[in-house]
Amino acid sequence: MPALDDNRPVALVTGAAGGIGLAISRRLAEDGFAVVMTDINEERLAAAAQTVAGETSTRTVDMTDVAALEVLVAGLPRLDALV
Repeated sequence: MPALDDNRPVALVTGAAGGIGLAISRRLAEDGFAVVMTDINEERLAAAAQTVAGETSTRTVDMTDVAALEVLVAGLPRLDALV
């Protein structure tokens, strides 16, 4: 995971590979958040992240996998918003 800027608020967005999740990721990035974009589809997520201007990071994760979520959250410097 690339290091996130400790001075920016961090937002974790689920379902960020398309639709509302992608739109929210774009808006949060515009508003100055470092956005951690998550989705189960790695290829779509990587393509979606390319369309977001701002600081982003991607994680391919199944939101029903509690152990994977614990690892994801533990690896964040902070968490200011969850969508």
